[in-house]
Amino acid sequence: MKNYSETPPSQINKQISWKNLQHLMEQLKSNLDFYYLDLSSLENLIEYYFSKLVAQENLDELRELQQEVFNLKTQCDYLKQRLRVDMDGKEAFLQNPPVFKDENEELEHEIYKFVTEENELEKAIFSMIQEVLGSEASENLTLN
Repeated sequence: MKNYSETPPSQINKQISWKNLQHLMEQLKSNLDFYYLDLSSLENLIEYYFSKLVAQENLDELRELQQEVFNLKTQCDYLKQRLRVDMDGKEAFLQNPPVFKDENEELEHEIYKFVTEENELEKAIFSMIQEVLGSEASENLTLN
């Protein structure tokens, strides 16, 4: 099988067979499952540090991050549903491969955008928690 990781998505869909396209979609579904779990972990992390984050007077930013986690989880569910429909679409692929491949390419771009947004959110959450833990460590050093 050709290495598609180095090929732009728009070129992948022009060259790919149903079997390879289905394998690619299974990989994307697996990735989305992972990101959904990752978002759940971020949600748990925010809950765990909630009182410390609020004490740092970051309530507005915290609410915004919680809303972003919720929105991305909803978007992830939507993308997984679209992917399921595509994975069951062998008949549509056989009837009109160019249209099916174009729709699949659009979905790949949406997933790429989702992954980028999830990574940015993860960095923001870790940064906020790191600030809280850093200030907490500073307080402990000054008390000793």
